[in-house]
Amino acid sequence: KVTLDGDTAYGRAICHNPMTLADRDGNDHTMFIGIWYVDRYVRTPEGWRIAERSEERSYVHNQPPGFAVG
Repeated sequence: KVTLDGDTAYGRAICHNPMTLADRDGNDHTMFIGIWYVDRYVRTPEGWRIAERSEERSYVHNQPPGFAVG
């Protein structure tokens, strides 16, 4: 979703991030992290650019024990 305001715009986009890592026993473990990118864009002579980006966590699924998601 993008909202235009002259030469500035605001947007929100979802990111679904599957991650596979080795667990303590060396086995593959797949977890899923979902975040929202919250952006402010500006129009430049070269086109639209991201001026600011922040993230909002949406979900974490199948997180292995002892693994911290920041």
